[in-house]
Amino acid sequence: MDCSARSASVTNTTTPTRVNYTADSWTKRVNYGYTYAASLAGVGTNISGSDPADNTTNIVTNFVYRGFGGLKRMDIGNGRRLEMGYSTDRQQLTSLVLKMQDGSDTVTSLSYDYENGGDNNGRIQKITDNVDSAYTTTYGYEAYNRLTSYGSYRSYKL
Repeated sequence: MDCSARSASVTNTTTPTRVNYTADSWTKRVNYGYTYAASLAGVGTNISGSDPADNTTNIVTNFVYRGFGGLKRMDIGNGRRLEMGYSTDRQQLTSLVLKMQDGSDTVTSLSYDYENGGDNNGRIQKITDNVDSAYTTTYGYEAYNRLTSYGSYRSYKL
């Protein structure tokens, strides 16, 4: 494949609906769908396999958003679902769960703590891994809110 023959083109640059990738005679497309409010609704592609030009496989679909615009849920083409929870007062991410769309087989389940016994200053203090606690991570900050340490089963100083 000759690298000099590679290119990409975008259809509608405000809210891209299609990106075409071309290299020599190889052309693949990534298509984007949007809601009436211009929120992303789906992503499809013909990158995997030898699909005809406009026949796409859904990579990400069924986006559901919170009232403030944060992503609540999306379905991934491999049968997984990503769900995100937020605090009601600050709309901060509080949970992130990746599992099968029927609710079984949780791969990732993270809880985000902005207080960890203190005041909520907007800095993540702790991320709890609800699947494997060995990957739970705490964060330390100095007086100017700069990260000074992080750690799970090991602790690191910056």
